[in-house]
Amino acid sequence: MNTTVNLGMDVEMSAAACRAAAYKTLCELSVDRGYTTEMPLVADRDLEAHVETTPVIVAATAEGLRVCVYLLGYKKVNVGVVRTVVAAAAEAEAEAAAVVIFVCVGITPSATQELYAAFPGRMEVFKTRELIRNVTHSRRYTPHVALDATETSNLKRSRNLKDEDLPLISARDAVVRYFGFPDKAVIHTVRHWKGLPPMDYYRIVARIQD
Repeated sequence: MNTTVNLGMDVEMSAAACRAAAYKTLCELSVDRGYTTEMPLVADRDLEAHVETTPVIVAATAEGLRVCVYLLGYKKVNVGVVRTVVAAAAEAEAEAAAVVIFVCVGITPSATQELYAAFPGRMEVFKTRELIRNVTHSRRYTPHVALDATETSNLKRSRNLKDEDLPLISARDAVVRYFGFPDKAVIHTVRHWKGLPPMDYYRIVARIQD
């Protein structure tokens, strides 16, 4: 297992510290998505010994929707690693989870495709470096809330809007990924401009081509 992770801008961090920071963010992410953990949290000192084929977080919402989170320590996850993890996930009942999250230092395109095939529509992959800092702890962050179907319908009707009339927020946006907002979800935030009152602002999640 590699001992350091390159964070860019010539900044490196020990793999153990990265895993601990990412795990802390994952715990916060689970709570912020409305999940309550079903298993004891893993102590920092035990993360290095944790078996990658076992989820580090298993949690559920009040409605019974489950999430399983795997923290992989491999330098770069390939198809062979994925197949081993997927086989173990089946035994851990991860296949019944509404969301399955994998976290790794790096992953090959073919391995990503293998995960999507194993968990269609339910799989999320984060790079470890994306979770070292919780994006919602930034001083520039403002709360993002996804409207439900009724709220979205009322908004469009009251303002005579269609989906294409709403500003876009990328499905790759760090906050969108943190909360797991789905495509076409309408997200509400409050924007603040100097000298002006706070303004409600709505955007729709979209897959924007680079």
